[in-house]
Amino acid sequence: MDRRTLLRATVAGAGGLVLPFTAWSTAYAAPAQNAASPYGPLQAADANGIQLPAGFTSQVIARSGQVVPGTSYVWHNAPDGGAVIPNGTGWIYVSNAETSATSGGGASMISFNSTGQITGASRILSGTNNNCAGGKTPWNTWLSCEEISLGRVWETYPLGGTAVARPA
Repeated sequence: MDRRTLLRATVAGAGGLVLPFTAWSTAYAAPAQNAASPYGPLQAADANGIQLPAGFTSQVIARSGQVVPGTSYVWHNAPDGGAVIPNGTGWIYVSNAETSATSGGGASMISFNSTGQITGASRILSGTNNNCAGGKTPWNTWLSCEEISLGRVWETYPLGGTAVARPA
């Protein structure tokens, strides 16, 4: 069994234990439906090449190898796996870097205030390799998984703290 399958099975199993037994049939009974968006149809692509419903806008917040606007932090190469975590005054976007440790592998974050302005950016995990899979935890940490033989799962702390390896 590969690490990704093991992680998926572990998360699914742990999630199943959290649900009350009576809720299992409800939780797993409804497959995703192909239906019209509640926001309306997609419009023509905007200046960033993204199709959005009327009233929505997009903004490029970072590009690999370039400084994140409003900071001095250079965004990592090969972004992969990401999530948004609330921080009480806005939110934090976290993203894996699917590159080798020598090329900047690990994970980074960009923080935003309540109006969506960038307030900072930094690395939250370094010295790891090909960080691909991951996920936000219910306690607002980010799991970053090395996609290599004997790779590790790292729990990172975008709200503050040092990353910790979480062995199986």
